[in-house]
Formats: sequence, C-alpha cells, structure tokens
Amino acid sequence: MDLDLETEPEPPAPDPAAALPPVRQECPRCKGGLRQVMMDRGASLHACTACGGMFVGARAWCMFLERPDLVGAIEKRLPKRNHSPSVLMPMVTCASCGSQMERGRFAASSGVVVDVCPRHGVWLDEGELGRVADYARSPQRTVDAPESHPVVEAMQVERIR
Repeated sequence: MDLDLETEPEPPAPDPAAALPPVRQECPRCKGGLRQVMMDRGASLHACTACGGMFVGARAWCMFLERPDLVGAIEKRLPKRNHSPSVLMPMVTCASCGSQMERGRFAASSGVVVDVCPRHGVWLDEGELGRVADYARSPQRTVDAPESHPVVEAMQVERIR
C-alpha cells in the first residue's frame, strides 16, 4: 500500500532586519530601572541599575556562547552591586512579555541556575553571566539540552539571522 504523505513546507527564514521584541523599563527582579547595553551586530542586553541583574535576548545570548571573551568587556560596563543572593530567589517574569519565566540549570550540567522565557530570552542575576561564560569556555562542559528545547531553537533562529 502506497501512502502519499504531504510534507509541510519549510518555514520562511527569519528576517535579519526584524525588530527585537520590546523590553520593559522596569527590572522584573527588584523593580529598578533597566538600561540597554549595546553589543556587536545589533545585539543588546538590558541591565538593572539597582540589583545588577540582566535580561539577555536570544541574539546576545548566542554571542556570549560563541564568544565568551565578550563577557569581560560587557561586565566592565555594568554597575557592580555585590548583593548577597538570598537562599531562595523568587521567580521573575519576562522583561519582554511579562509571563513567568522557567527556571533551570544552564546547559543542564552546570551549577548556574537561570530564568528563561522560551520566546524572548534569559534573566541572569548579578554574577551569573561570568559563571555562564566560564562554563562555556570549560573543556569539561556538556550540553544535555535536546535539539527541540525552546532555548536551543531560539539560538538556532538567531544564528540564521
């Protein structure tokens, strides 16, 4: 018996000139002000001037993972607050869409716990960007996330851009 299965058409390639989603001006962690910090190739992150946390969109996140050397330059441009984190950090909402972010361990095997919006980006508390970069540079790192994970898919879309 022959089955004639229709294949779905390929989705259109993302438009590299497409605007990034808007980011709120209020920190989802402490309600302080978010300040945009520009990077290369139109990528940016939004850093809180009060608590030192940051919202990192998919484009900037890809740049950090591909070029961990950028982290030092970016960290020098950010205010240092050195807040001692509480034992249990409350959940945060996405700085773009306002939905509650998912919490998980970066790369599944690192000791860095991050908050993720599958559609818009990652929230990093103060000091976590450097720890993520250290892990990304580590020769012992492993990435256990499946290819269908929303963050992996967002990274692939940004690489195409």
